[in-house]
Amino acid sequence: MINPNVGITEGGTSMIYKITTNDGIFTTTSRGEAMVSLGAYGDECELTTERFVALCAGRHEIPDAVDGCIFEQIEDPTDVRTIERHAALYIQDKFENENLEKINLFVTGLTVALCAVLKVCLFYGVEVVLWHYDRDCGEYFPQRM
Repeated sequence: MINPNVGITEGGTSMIYKITTNDGIFTTTSRGEAMVSLGAYGDECELTTERFVALCAGRHEIPDAVDGCIFEQIEDPTDVRTIERHAALYIQDKFENENLEKINLFVTGLTVALCAVLKVCLFYGVEVVLWHYDRDCGEYFPQRM
């Protein structure tokens, strides 16, 4: 019996297909292999997406944020209503049109923007992993929410 928790992790430059069964988790970079596996399990499977995004554009160089950023520019950081509306529209679009289940969010400043995204993800049940920059080693480290 297959666990219906099957997904495709899609990045901007590459895809990893993840198939979860009672026998374990299998990954492949071949779309053909993934589709054959998904076809074998039929309606018991659901495709899911995972995104790798920066919170705000232009604040740091983040090569792993292959899916861009949520905020291109924030005119007024005190305009919480506009920031929350933008975050809601971004997450809602990804949730409804791409079956977004998980977002890897590279934290690039502006706490008010971060709080807005977390609030919307909580509402939609989207899993969040925050990635914080470690100045000492020059790499990002995860914080699962």
